[in-house]
Amino acid sequence: MNIEGLSLDQMKIALAVADAGSLSGAARRFNRTQSAVSYAVMALERQLGVQLFDRSAQRARPTSAAGPLLQEMKAILSRTDALRESARLLREGDTTTLVIGVDIHYPLATLTGAMAAFQNAFPSIGIEIQSAASHIVVDRVLNSLCILGIVTAPTTIPEPLVHEPLPMLPLIPVVSRGHSLCADRLTVVGGVDWAKHIQVTIQGERLPAPLETSQPQLKTWCVDDLTTKLAFLRAGLGWGYVPQHLVQEDLDHGDLEIIALPGLQAEYLQSVHLVRNGTRELALPARWLAQYLPHRSLKP
Repeated sequence: MNIEGLSLDQMKIALAVADAGSLSGAARRFNRTQSAVSYAVMALERQLGVQLFDRSAQRARPTSAAGPLLQEMKAILSRTDALRESARLLREGDTTTLVIGVDIHYPLATLTGAMAAFQNAFPSIGIEIQSAASHIVVDRVLNSLCILGIVTAPTTIPEPLVHEPLPMLPLIPVVSRGHSLCADRLTVVGGVDWAKHIQVTIQGERLPAPLETSQPQLKTWCVDDLTTKLAFLRAGLGWGYVPQHLVQEDLDHGDLEIIALPGLQAEYLQSVHLVRNGTRELALPARWLAQYLPHRSLKP
């Protein structure tokens, strides 16, 4: 085996043959003659000392030994694209750090998983995460302080921002164990007088109101950050909807309880969006992440 003479072009052609299922299909993709494609594949096989394709039929089928090698070629070409992009960013004086605004409700397990995949794809690109409420993330993306933003149920997404949906985030209604709503749950016969109970929200949140009351009658306390909201809920100052992963430990210890009362939605699926500035072309690392996140399931 002599790998010193391997070329990226040979690898691209081999992957194209595997994808198209034929030498002619790969030739059309690269606008080359079929004989040129065949020669490149044979040269690659000779250098590797492994037959990559079975040409006994009309279609070129990868051999059993080809699978791992083709995967390695994909990884090499991906790293090469990342290297080119890093060099372009440095050459053009652009930043080599991707700044992302992330809503405070977004599950950290999902975020860390995405960042691990990003690090593997772009090891030379830095990451800066700015956690904030959705309306703040939207403002930062709008003013180009963040390249991408992950927001939950934003009130508005102004132009020129564009957005696409991400997997939805389930929220549950919780209250402190000593709150009067816990007693209501045991004694309620008809409807609950929601007007006497405070709902704690964060600025910009759009959450369902209990069915027995209209929004103007519902008493709400609006805070500016998630830390304050959780502190108020744990102190028994009101009830509110939160992602379960943020309060699972409180639920396990019995400090908070899930509210199960007539007229209150037991689970609320909150929309999540990826936003970016539509007037700015995304560099390869940001495009990669924007394509990766919509397929990333939310983890608690």
